Amino acid sequence: ILRRRYRRIDINGIKYNINMKIKKNMKNNWNEDIVNHFRFESMYENEVKIEQRITEFVEINCNLEDSESEQNLVDDLMNEVYKPLNLI
Repeated sequence: ILRRRYRRIDINGIKYNINMKIKKNMKNNWNEDIVNHFRFESMYENEVKIEQRITEFVEINCNLEDSESEQNLVDDLMNEVYKPLNLI
């Protein structure tokens, strides 16, 4: 089951239109702008602060599916933010 979610959000004064596609029982596909926003912040803040901000983001902007928890979404987005980038 593929569901599309469109939502306009504001993170620290920056507005984003997000298209977050979620597949049940599969990995979340986070909007690239959201991931890049938190990657940018992670260059200036420690990991604890970024996790707090991601937790706040998830609590406010994400709707849970049947088998999801907010912590699952936080962990998944944290993994995306801190995933090594292939720049080649």
